[in-house]
This record gives sequence, C-alpha cells and structure tokens, in this order.
Amino acid sequence: MRGQAAFGPGPRRAAMASGLAAVLALTGCMMDPEGAGRRGAQSIEADSESGVPAVQLASTSAAPKVVAAQQDAPGPAIETSRALFDSSPVAVVVAPPPAQNPDKKSGEPASNHKKSSREARKAAAELGAPMLVAGRDGMSQELERLGVQTVLVFGNDAGWQPKESLEVVRGGDNIDQLPDFEPASGEAPAVVLTTGAETTATTAALATAEAAGAVIHPVGKADPRASSTTIELLKKHRGKPVLAIGEGFSSTSTFTDRVEVARHAPQLPGGGQLVFPGRRMVALYGHPGTSSLGALGEQGADAAVERATSLAAQYQPYSDEPVIPAFEIIATVASAAAGPDGDYSKEASVDELKPWVDAAADAGVYVVLDLQPGRTDFLTQAKRYKELLKRPNVGLALDPEWRLEPGQQHMVQIGSVDAAEVNQVSDWLAKLTRKNNLPQKVFLLHQFSPYMITNREALNLGHDELATVIHADGHGLPGSKQQTYSVLQNGLDPQTWMGWKNFIDEDTPMFTPERTYTQVNPKPWFVSYQ
Repeated sequence: MRGQAAFGPGPRRAAMASGLAAVLALTGCMMDPEGAGRRGAQSIEADSESGVPAVQLASTSAAPKVVAAQQDAPGPAIETSRALFDSSPVAVVVAPPPAQNPDKKSGEPASNHKKSSREARKAAAELGAPMLVAGRDGMSQELERLGVQTVLVFGNDAGWQPKESLEVVRGGDNIDQLPDFEPASGEAPAVVLTTGAETTATTAALATAEAAGAVIHPVGKADPRASSTTIELLKKHRGKPVLAIGEGFSSTSTFTDRVEVARHAPQLPGGGQLVFPGRRMVALYGHPGTSSLGALGEQGADAAVERATSLAAQYQPYSDEPVIPAFEIIATVASAAAGPDGDYSKEASVDELKPWVDAAADAGVYVVLDLQPGRTDFLTQAKRYKELLKRPNVGLALDPEWRLEPGQQHMVQIGSVDAAEVNQVSDWLAKLTRKNNLPQKVFLLHQFSPYMITNREALNLGHDELATVIHADGHGLPGSKQQTYSVLQNGLDPQTWMGWKNFIDEDTPMFTPERTYTQVNPKPWFVSYQ
C-alpha cells in the first residue's frame, strides 16, 4: 500500500482511514492554481529493505497519445494504465455505470454509482494504484499485465468475475485489509491534458494518471496550441510523454503534431499558436514606399507600426478578443507593363521586405505577404518568399483579382483563380509550417465577387497549420459593401474565417471601427485599411 512502510503495521489502519477521509475529490486535489497535478502521497518514503511488492511506473518515454472518451474497448482507464504503469500489486476497481450493467438485480443503483466512483477515485489517488472499470473488455488482461495480486473493489461489480488467484477486498471500511506494498518512486511520468464532461471511464483514467504522479492540466479547448498556459506547461515538461483524456482531441497523429508545435514553436503576437478565435487583427495594407497603393506605404516602417497599433486599439472596445495590429504587405505588385519576365507583376526582393518584417516582429505586429501574380501562378511567387514565411509572425495572402490568364492584361480583365491552384499553395504553405514547427499561419484569400475563386467549394480547408480567411475586398457605398460581404458567405465552409477591407478614399463613407465591428455580420476577424 502507498505509504505502508512509513505507517508500520500497528498504526496503519487509523492513519490510512484518516488519510482517505482527507483526500479531496480529484478535481480539487490534483490541480494546483495553474492546473498542474500533484501526487497524492509523494511525501511518504517507501522502505527499500522491506521486501514487499512495489509499484513500477512506465520506464520509457512514450509518444503523445489520445485516450478516447467513448466507452469502447479497451477503455480510457486501461489505455492510461498501459501508458503510465509497468506493474502494480494492487489495483482499484469500480463498478460500471448502471446502464451498462446487464444484471439489473445485482446492478448498482444510479444513486450509489457516483458515490462509489468518488470513493474509488480517492483511494486510487491515495494508494498510487491504477483504477479500472469492472467488466471492461481487456480489464482482466490489464490486471494480468500489471501483475495485480489484490483488487480493491468499490460498488457492485456485477458482470465481472475475478480470477480465483486474485484477492478481492471491498472498499470503504475494509481498506485496511490490503496487503503491504511500496508506492512508486520518481518524478511524474507524463503530462495529461483533459477536457469535457467526465464519464466513469474518464474518471478512472484521470484517477490512474494522478495515481502515477502525472501532471494533470484541464484545457478549455482541445488543442494544446490554443492556450499560452498549456504551451508553457508543455515546454516546461518537454521530455515527458503527453496524454489527452476526453473528447475533441482529434486523432493521435494530429494531436502529436500539435504537441510538437506547442513544445517547440514561438507564440503568436497576443499569445497562443492558433490564429483565431483567440484574437482579431487590424492591418495597414499597401506596398512599402508607395503611398498610392495603400495606407501602409504612406510612412516608414516604424511609423507604420505606431499607426497600426493605434488603429487596432480603436477596435478593442468592441471586441472580447484581443485586437492585434498587422501589416498586409503587397510583396508582388500588379503592373501595367509585362516587365523583363513578361508576367505583369513586379516582385519585391526579400531584402526589401525584411526591414518591415523585422520592425513588425519587434513590435508584436503580424505580417501578411500579399501576392498579385499577373500571368504567373501563385505558388511560383509564394516560393520566392520562403525565407520570410518561415518566420512565426508571417502569413500569406492571394489576390485573384490580379491573377491573369495568357493574353490578359490588368485593368482590362478582372483576374480569377481556380481552387486547384489555391490548394497547391495551401499544401505547400502547410507543409512548410509543419516542417519548421511554426504556429498556425493566416492564409488570406481576397474576393469581391463569386467568380474570382472558381470551384470554391473544392478548397482544401483541412490544413491544421493554416487559418483560411475569405477577405471581402470591395469598396463603395455601405449597403453594397455589406451585400458583397453577405454574398461571399453563401456556401462558405465553417472552417473559414471572414475578413473585411476599409478603403480610406473609395468608401463613401468609410466604416468607423465601431461600425465595422457592430454592423458587419459576422464581426470580421481580419480588417485591413487601403
């Protein structure tokens, strides 16, 4: 029993009884103010000379793992036990929920089941032993794997017949009948993220994790990149395996990728590694040194930082989320002349843009590089800026208005792009982001009419590394702008976010920050000023 050697054979019963009575429910005793778990009896030392059986924690680090919340085999508690324990002479067993008990005569009433689960949870935490649910597929095999000799049973265990070799001790007042055993030694073997309403199975899984000394951290969103607190916790415990217990964590492979980003990537301006919904952005749009192309080029980089920061602050009173200043820099500018390469697009060099990206990074300003490719394709131009796109605060925008087919010219035809070409860019950008362990990137698509992005329903929006924004890029009267904004939402996939542009000279009148955030529906996540 955990702490047995310290108690000794005489006072063990009284000490154990008072100890169990003092253990709080898991949600209280496992969490410190920062949400980190602690070990129930970590201060009690085992007697290495006693010769009694000892609990052994998993000795090797494991890859991140998602423990399903559903009540299917092998069950969350069994998966957690396999991940965190090598062996244990004692295990705590709780009756299954009444609805799962086929024997109603011997089944535990629903009114008693919660009490049994609470008592079992407390016992597992105090003992430092895994907690399993009676009758679960695979439970007998798990008891054998652990080398369990004694089970401490809480509630009616109908539907499960323990092997004759197992000693069965009923919970409650009989807990002092457990044989002696030594608790596990060593540091917490894992970090456990948990979310959602608990079931009997996830309660047992969390109790098992706490018994193993895991750091248990509740999250509001089942994505470790969403919270600065979660990110810092995972960085602090970078060498430990990570388990996710509960619903919404996606697949193990996706969760593993997200954990790697959380552990290694810097955070975005404003905190976290997911672009939305944790923040909104307000950007100056334009080309450095060219005032005719938008507000960004009307001043130098440092003054643009101050202007964008001031503009974002004007939006903050109307947003529950932090409003982050941003630059939308036209990296390739549509031109009237074909130019030496014949593509009707003038490409800025990386060296020209670096001072602006550097100034933005220093000031906590996000940057989106905007492409106007003319007769070349978006992917060819995007690859020019690979060095800048490897930075954590730099995203990408595609402007189909300036994407020409062979023989077309700007201001004669309005350009367009097919979803297939957009998907080539998003595939490449997602891979670049994933390969370099970067936080999620803005992937912004300008549009002011449906035909500008053909086959839009075929856009690949499944890239976990990207936040795709449909940016309403039209100017004019308030009514026409809002109508365009509404039309662009027709058939819009829920995985996309909406953006809005305010034209300082062309809008009549231009929307104020208050009007932009209170009369544009839904409230835009990315607003730019041209």
